[in-house]
Amino acid sequence: MIRNELPHETYLEMALTYMRWNLDRDAAAVLKEAPAHPTAAYMLSRLALPDSPEESRTYFEKASALSPRLVFPFREEEIPLYEWAASVKPDDWKPKYYLGLILWSKGRVEEARELFDRCDGADFAPLFLARAMLHRDSDPVRAAADYERAIALDEKSWRSRHLLFGFRTGRNEFDQALSVAQKAADLFPAEGPVKVDLVKALLNVGRPAEAAAVLDGLRALPFEGASEIHSLFVRAHLELGAGAMKQGDWAGAVRELERSKEYPESLGSGQPFDPDVRLQDYLLGLAYDRLGEKAKSAAAFQAVVDFSLKFPDRGGPGADVGALALRRAGQAAKAAEVGKRASPPPRAVAEALR
Repeated sequence: MIRNELPHETYLEMALTYMRWNLDRDAAAVLKEAPAHPTAAYMLSRLALPDSPEESRTYFEKASALSPRLVFPFREEEIPLYEWAASVKPDDWKPKYYLGLILWSKGRVEEARELFDRCDGADFAPLFLARAMLHRDSDPVRAAADYERAIALDEKSWRSRHLLFGFRTGRNEFDQALSVAQKAADLFPAEGPVKVDLVKALLNVGRPAEAAAVLDGLRALPFEGASEIHSLFVRAHLELGAGAMKQGDWAGAVRELERSKEYPESLGSGQPFDPDVRLQDYLLGLAYDRLGEKAKSAAAFQAVVDFSLKFPDRGGPGADVGALALRRAGQAAKAAEVGKRASPPPRAVAEALR
């Protein structure tokens, strides 16, 4: 009647309870009924060793043959078990991998790293992804090699490329990150996270028009993290608008800036109450002024002022232009208050504001 999502964990808990009571035979009886799982098999091997070495060997071989996919040991009691298994068969990477996972989860990172470093003979991509995470700060060259190894071992998975993209981006290696993202997008055109990676990569190398085109073809179901996709949409069209302003294409700038204020349903994020569009409105004020549309320019600047007065605690780049608009309106004290919460706008926007 054990029908939960992780039935092996229930059996392991029961077996460990019997073992705490020194009822090893009862523990073994429980484990023999458990679904196939490395920890259960290693436990049976250890329990059988004193009375039946041959049976112990059989269970050990079974444990070694089982796939490590979705196997995540975490219990303190499993540490001595996997230490024993690793000592019995030193050339088998799986016990070291399982032990490394447990020690990592307990904050014993150096010990985990040392164990993972002894697993070069593994043919399991997630191991190398995990090892890359352990080395990404201390040895980025090795981390990159482990990401590439994971990709080579599991070419049909987009996740390894997604993680390599994040690693390259985190190190500001934007050209290399773009190469990874483009390759992934070619291989996995239906995967939303891969397309988002490509958008980020294109924006990071200053190609907002291509990023916007990718976003136009993206179809994301609503989910909690969808706001990030909309932020990329805003960034792409803001940069296009700012670029048009630098070229003196004021009508094109208005078109892109107005577009950046939209919330396309296809991007999975609905419009919140009172979105902060002060950056767009301030730039629109400048663009309309150059077009000679003074009323629209004044309305855009006033929208920035009104929002800043209504929500003085809203910070970020919007607060930066909010302070500028308040100074234009002669409200220096309010401008100083709002400016305390400001952060610099993106570089392309900052250049357009000069």
